[in-house]
Amino acid sequence: VEIEVTEGCNLKCPVCFMSANDFRPDPNPTLEELAEKYRYILKNTNTDTSIQLTGGEPTTRKDLAEVIRIGREIGFQAIEVNTNGVVIGENLNYVQELAEAGISGVYLQFDGLTGEVYEKIRGKDLLPVKLKAIENCRQAGVQVVLAMTVIEGINHDQMGDVLEFALKNKDVIVGIAYQPAFGSGRFDVPLHKRLTMGDVIFMLSEQSKGVIEPYDFWPLGCSNPLCSSSTYLVEENGKVESFSRRLTKEEYIEAFDPQSPQGSVFADIAFMKHPELEPGLTILIENYIDAGNMDLKKLRECSMVVAGKGGGITPFCGYQLTNIDGKKLSEIQR
Repeated sequence: VEIEVTEGCNLKCPVCFMSANDFRPDPNPTLEELAEKYRYILKNTNTDTSIQLTGGEPTTRKDLAEVIRIGREIGFQAIEVNTNGVVIGENLNYVQELAEAGISGVYLQFDGLTGEVYEKIRGKDLLPVKLKAIENCRQAGVQVVLAMTVIEGINHDQMGDVLEFALKNKDVIVGIAYQPAFGSGRFDVPLHKRLTMGDVIFMLSEQSKGVIEPYDFWPLGCSNPLCSSSTYLVEENGKVESFSRRLTKEEYIEAFDPQSPQGSVFADIAFMKHPELEPGLTILIENYIDAGNMDLKKLRECSMVVAGKGGGITPFCGYQLTNIDGKKLSEIQR
């Protein structure tokens, strides 16, 4: 479940489903208001539910550590921060404060390994600060998931490079989420071709130098099978391969734990069935929907939800939905 802790941001990315800094943000929710959201989520789920603090940019809040601490005190064990990495790349002490408060990990926007990619998607070369953010997380003992927005013609050819980078740094990087770009919010870059989950799977397999094959990816039972798919890379005797090759369909169904977050489905099965294996690298493909490909069946089966400022819990793609001009329903109705 996502909790928006701010609408403010320290960037204005050309690609941003939140359209951050296109409007005057509402005041940050107070600590008590956020505590109430935690309690509401707990009332409707349980303490095993994974929480992701998002925005805007959560690290623009100086009291983010306290927000994390409140969630831990209420009972949640997994609290992740979704971030562009600017603040944590510039301030090791800030990351250490988050670690001491009980953060379980960082979901880091990471679109490639060249400055040009960031100039096009984020408006400036952020690669040095991204790399520093990863190093600071390593120093603070905070695990990282890389979140790569994939856009054909800009960075689709760097998916394999990001995979190789993650495997070389798997002491701190535990996963990669490849996200084919979707059209909600601000999208100020040319889109020559909209990539699907299948496109990304086959492109990544081709770029992986034999590490991944297309049919290593399996749908995740926690949502519609067309919304996300995953595999899990493990290393044994110096060879990296997909853990899904070790499972039959029947074994997967039997071992599947509905309490596992989508990024941990295979990792949890691997730990249960093969505890002798070292922790591996989760590869997740997230196929978001927007006004151009809205599917109500997929929306109803969504497992990625937002505890928004209007109350209640809403499917992520519905919560972020905008028209082709980047306006949400609330803006159109004003």
